[in-house]
This record gives sequence, C-alpha cells and structure tokens, in this order.
Amino acid sequence: MKKIYVNTNQKALVFKKGELVRVLNAGSHWLGFGETSVSYDMSKKFGSELAIEVLLQNQEFAEAINLVEVGDNELVLVYEGKNFRNLLSAGQHIFWRGIKEYEFVRVDISNLTIDSTIDKNLLEKQPLLHYVRSFKVEPHEQALLYLDGKFETILESGNYSWWKNSTNIQVVKTDMRQLTMDIAGQEILTKDKAQLRINFTLQYRVADILKALRDNREFDKQLYVVMQLAIREYVG
Repeated sequence: MKKIYVNTNQKALVFKKGELVRVLNAGSHWLGFGETSVSYDMSKKFGSELAIEVLLQNQEFAEAINLVEVGDNELVLVYEGKNFRNLLSAGQHIFWRGIKEYEFVRVDISNLTIDSTIDKNLLEKQPLLHYVRSFKVEPHEQALLYLDGKFETILESGNYSWWKNSTNIQVVKTDMRQLTMDIAGQEILTKDKAQLRINFTLQYRVADILKALRDNREFDKQLYVVMQLAIREYVG
C-alpha cells in the first residue's frame, strides 16, 4: 500500500497493469498493490501518451473532462470567460472540468467568410494569423476580387480577411487618384523631314476599374503606347 496526496488544483489517474482504474480528486488516497498514479494540473490542457479512446472507457474520467473533436476543415477557438485563450486545430483535445469555465467556438474554414462575431484583432495575431488571408485597400484605391480566377466583386477601401483554404484569392488594386506619366525622348520626323526630340507629360485618372483592370492587360503600358502614337501624328 502507498499513500499519495492530490493537490487542490489537481486530479490523479490511477493505473493498474496499464489500465485506467480510478480518478482521484484532491486529498489523501491509498494505492493498492500494483497500482501507479499520474497527477495532472487541471488548469492546463490534458495530455497523455495513452489513446484518448482507451481513457474514455473509464466513466469517471469521461465525466471529469471536456472532449473537443476538431475536423480537418475546422478550427475551435477556446475562451475562458470572455477572454480568448487558445486555438485548436484538427484532432482530439481534452480539458478538465471544474477549475475553469471554457467556451468553445467552432468555425468552418472551408467557407471563405469569417464570422463577424470573431474579434478582428484576433485575426492579426498568432495563432489565428496562420489561418487567415488579409488584404488592405487604401483610401485612394479600388480593387477587383477574383476567386479561383473568376471575377467576384469590386472592393472599396478597407481591410478584408478570409479563411485560408483551397480557394485561390487574388486582389488586384489600382490607384484612383489623378496620376502623371512622363514620356521622354521621342524622336519624331515631321512632314518636311525635320527631326524633333520631344519630351512630354500627361495626367490621367482611372474612372472605371473594370475597364482598366478586367478588360485590359497592363492598361498603363497601353496608355503609354497610345500617347506615343498620338503625339507622333499630331506633331508630324
């Protein structure tokens, strides 16, 4: 016989021949012949080398824990009271009952949309940062959103976040302010065979982002060429 003591914030699992036979609460206890015990801090997530399915066969243990099973396309946010504490990825996770009150919020990351109930500040910090794709459209910009290569919508200025999954996301932005383009060193031959070298500047503004980015490829380079041809025709 062996006497052991379990602290207030602990539970002890008693094993015999590798099988879980008892769960001990705080206090003094006697171990029988061939029994061994392992103590666990109830304020921490439970971890063991033994298979969870084996441990759950013991009714005392099953009633003493919260078992959280997370699927491949899921995440579970763990809160203590109103405070975020941890993020659970795919697998089985065990938390002791009694010491802390946990809330488990399950999200499906196979969907792109992030539920508005999740604090946006959490998305910019570890560990959620690894599972989120974020894009910022500045106040002077607009952007086109493509999902798996297909145009979806126009994005106005703001911060955008989506879950990171198999969907390909592309955000193509452009500046909507008035811009300047310099076209330098144009060698132009007039009708009377005089050779001129001309530098000039133009100002332009994107009025329709769909025409600029979706319906044209590298519109600014096309504009450069168009203006070269226009000045040659005008001066010639």
